[in-house]
This record gives sequence, C-alpha cells and structure tokens, in this order.
Amino acid sequence: MVRVKMPNSAIEGAVTFQIYVLNQEPSTPIAKWITELHGIGIVYRSSGAFAVSINGVDASKLDIEKGFALIDSLESYYGAAQQYDVSGLGDDTYKLYLTSVGVISSTTGSIPSNSTELNRFKVVSGEATEVIDKRNFIMQRVCSQHFQDLLAANASGIHVAITGTGSEQNITTGITNPDYARNASITASASAAAGNVKIVGLVMSKNDEEDLAINPGGITKGNKAFDAVTKIVIPASLINPETITVGFSDKI
Repeated sequence: MVRVKMPNSAIEGAVTFQIYVLNQEPSTPIAKWITELHGIGIVYRSSGAFAVSINGVDASKLDIEKGFALIDSLESYYGAAQQYDVSGLGDDTYKLYLTSVGVISSTTGSIPSNSTELNRFKVVSGEATEVIDKRNFIMQRVCSQHFQDLLAANASGIHVAITGTGSEQNITTGITNPDYARNASITASASAAAGNVKIVGLVMSKNDEEDLAINPGGITKGNKAFDAVTKIVIPASLINPETITVGFSDKI
C-alpha cells in the first residue's frame, strides 16, 4: 500500500503521475485499478477523485475519473489522503475501517459490508492505545526469477536424520535453509512413534512455528512457508533407533 499526498499548489511544467491502487478484502475478490493522470498542475482533494488543472487552482479543475482497469469484481476504489481524529470518541474499543467509497470511519460493532478493517484500538480518555493493524498485505515477488531459481523438493534439505533419545530435543545446529521461503516437511522412519515435530523460525519475517504430525514410514508436509528455520523440536516419544528427517516440500 502506497500513500501519496498530492500537492495543493503546482508550478507549471509537464507532470505525469501513474497511481497503482491494490485493495484486498478477505471476503471479496481482489480488485486492481490503474489510473494515469496527465497535466501541468496536479490538485489534491481531501475526498473523491484526484483532479488536474492548467494553473493549479480550483476554478479550472477537471476530475480524473477514467483509466483502464483489471477488476475481478464490480468494485473499484478511489483513494485520497485522510485524517481521522479519535480524541472525541468515548472510552471503548473501536474498529477503524475504510468504506467502499474511500471514507475512513470507526465503530464498536461489526464492520459494514464491502468495507475493509484497518485496525482495532482502545480509546482511553481521548487517546488511542493498543493499536492493532488489521490490514491484509499481498507480498510481491518477481515471479519469473523466483520460479527460475526454485529448488526441487528435498526431504533432507533442512536437516539430515535426527535419531530419537526418549527425551525432547531442541535442535538448533546443522540446519540448512533454502534461498527462498519454503514449506517444511518431515520424513519419519517406519517404526517412529506418534507425536508432533515442531518447526520454529520466521514466516514473512516474523517469529512463527508449526507442528507437523509424525507419519511412521511416510512424509508430512507443512502449510507455512518459512523464511528460515531456527529450531526443530523432536518429541520425547521418539526413541533410538527411530529417526526424523526435515526438509522442504514442493508446496510454494
């Protein structure tokens, strides 16, 4: 998400802006809107469409409402910089949200349909505390390069076979990580006892973990793409000579 505040005055000269707005709301399809603005002066508005003018003053504004779109639904969003003051709200827990027409508002109840929740916060004596970001970001990659360099699934690509001891083991050495985020997998020996292997590391640069159920004589694939694995926790149920091998799967 990129926020751009247009200037409220302009000096004559050739100006071209290209604005990319990407909105993802969990309950609706993803909508993409691409608009080009051309003009000598670009005029900022607090709401509604952006506008251009030949001399940077209100009298000669021309609204820019056209462009070309790649839209997966019947929704499109126009954006403008806004400020939202919470100082007048009573003490309570609020949800801040963006409506389908680009207006920021808040509620202590349910988010209206076709709106995107931005964050939640508590208001105590006119000050917002405990702000929790609720936006959903789409991580962007250079796909052609990503898939070109992607390594094939490797059952032992993160750690070679680890033998059970009858006690819980916290493995932090001998770990190798692929150059791209991948989903972990575990391969258990045929006699391995039931239990969970915990994979600990970073997912989207944040601390995270995932439990993978042991499948005797088989492989279990995780659902989280780890940027890096920092620890492997082997359960006490695994005894000698039972083994667990940790790798990365063909999930992307």
